[in-house]
Amino acid sequence: MPNNRSRAKTGAERLRDRKRLRDDPVKYEEYLKKERERNSKRREEGKLKTITELSSREQRQQRREWRTRQKKHRMMKRQKEVAVCRDMPPSTSTESEGKKGTNQKNHKQKNMDIVKTFLSRDDNSRISAGKKETITRFKTKKQKRFLSDTMLNLYQKLMMEMPHLKLSYSLLCRIKPFWIVAPNISNRETCVCKVHDNATKKAQRLKQLGIINSQSLNKVAEKLCRDTRVKACMYRECISCKNKSLTHTKKTSGAGVTWSYQWVTKKEDYEKEKDGKRETITVTKTIEQRCEGSTEHLLEDFEKEMKDKVCKYLFNIQHQYTQLQSLHRSLKEDEAIIHIDYAENWQCKYSKEVQQVHFGASHRQTTLHNAVLYTTENTLTFCVLSPSMKHDPAAIWAELAPVLQFLRVNHPKVQKLFFISDGPTVQYRGKKNFYLMSIIPFQMGFNAVNWSFLEACHGKGPADGVGATIKRTADSQVARGTDIPTAKALYDTLLPLTKVKLFYVEEEQISTVSARLPEKLPTIKGTLSIHQVICMTPGIIHYRVLSCFCNREAICPCFEPVSTNIAPLTQPSRNVCASAEPPTQPQTLDVKGLCVQLMTSHDVMWSRTKMIHILGLLKMWMKVRYFHFHFHL
Repeated sequence: MPNNRSRAKTGAERLRDRKRLRDDPVKYEEYLKKERERNSKRREEGKLKTITELSSREQRQQRREWRTRQKKHRMMKRQKEVAVCRDMPPSTSTESEGKKGTNQKNHKQKNMDIVKTFLSRDDNSRISAGKKETITRFKTKKQKRFLSDTMLNLYQKLMMEMPHLKLSYSLLCRIKPFWIVAPNISNRETCVCKVHDNATKKAQRLKQLGIINSQSLNKVAEKLCRDTRVKACMYRECISCKNKSLTHTKKTSGAGVTWSYQWVTKKEDYEKEKDGKRETITVTKTIEQRCEGSTEHLLEDFEKEMKDKVCKYLFNIQHQYTQLQSLHRSLKEDEAIIHIDYAENWQCKYSKEVQQVHFGASHRQTTLHNAVLYTTENTLTFCVLSPSMKHDPAAIWAELAPVLQFLRVNHPKVQKLFFISDGPTVQYRGKKNFYLMSIIPFQMGFNAVNWSFLEACHGKGPADGVGATIKRTADSQVARGTDIPTAKALYDTLLPLTKVKLFYVEEEQISTVSARLPEKLPTIKGTLSIHQVICMTPGIIHYRVLSCFCNREAICPCFEPVSTNIAPLTQPSRNVCASAEPPTQPQTLDVKGLCVQLMTSHDVMWSRTKMIHILGLLKMWMKVRYFHFHFHL
């Protein structure tokens, strides 16, 4: 017997029926009339009541249901909007071109791409370095980025950069990528810039007193300078800006005021007992100190600080980020960008530990040197692990060597290297690093090296996220019962588990590079103000106060570059060369004959590309040998 009972309609079927009903005006009007009659009949029977006719308890229950429904509706709406922010290829359909709905969708997608690019910039948000600082939406896991300013200030900045963009503040907040979030107390910035923080606290106090109109340092700089995009104005070299001063809305008085704590560096003495004797030791500490004075003194101090330091800082930060963005956009086939940074050392762990190990000093540490490589073909991430605790130039280049070898083999067309890093003088921005960068890359077959430094305390970048990924993966393995007591064990454990390319460097390799450093190197004046170092000839470096990439084939005259010979002219007392005496004449070598010899000895068929690669390496080796003869290295 066939089943005569009618099957219940699904939700999708009911939606289609309602859509068909709305498309027919006559049937839709009849439907609405029937609904009104039905509701009227239910109201007469007491089955349908207004909110005022319900009891107090029923009213609270009903309003709770409405709030729950509205919250769910808003959440669903936001999820649909944010879903487009994921890395999905844009639609290339040409059938619906010209239609109103498609145009609106394309316009919305364009706005989302602009907002995503803008908020992901390093000057607008910083990537988190913590291994637990991730966020997951729609099964997509992302490392968090923390906004560097309020959304309102960032919206005003976006409108200043793109005044023709049709975007409201509310829409900006809605289409913001889910992994870019505002920081809270647990995500506080522990690498804050001392110059910016001190000036910001003074500006906030002056704004509270009604002496200035804005506490934003950028807006204060606009009042002190004719054009904040010009170096001469921000460096107080412009005639019209040199004598400019702040205009205050309220007259200052000699009354005493107190403003927020300022970061100051002080020397403190404390006594330490050693071998039964008490010694006095002097240490340097940076502490917060509460400041007091008159409003006149506060305004004068703030204005002097803005003119002497902050305006330069603001210009340097913006200029460096702008130049590096242009470098990324105009990257050529024979060029590569390497963004490097050290992560906080990872403490090796056991899955189970006795008390003496957990609370004692038995744990070893592993150095993590992270790098992000950009070429025209792809973007790769690297992490070099080492048991050595050194972070000096010798360690830097010992850890960069396997990355450069990988680049040399897998991207043989790359001849020019562009390094990006922060600027600590004991690591990257120092004469020892300048010397090694003028020697080692040329010995590996590269033709030019360009190193750009970000402003102090503003060097957060993608390399910090690489270290967080490595630490998080290592901790997850320890939690699952894997012992990682040494740096080599960490390398062996993570090698098959991560997409980050790992390398391992022993302490002996760092000592080998350190032995190549001469005892004395020429002092470079103004090292702290250098933001770019260029080397196109081994041993000769060109440096300047700001980066410029307008001419990458030669040294452009922008920002007055200075040239110097970083290589020592005398033989160091230590034996850093294999031979005791330098060669009496440049060595000559039949490059073509040597290639034929190599092919015969290995008894393999070499491709034309491999042959050209060998010829290039041998010619570069000849240049370096000639350089060694000239400077007696």
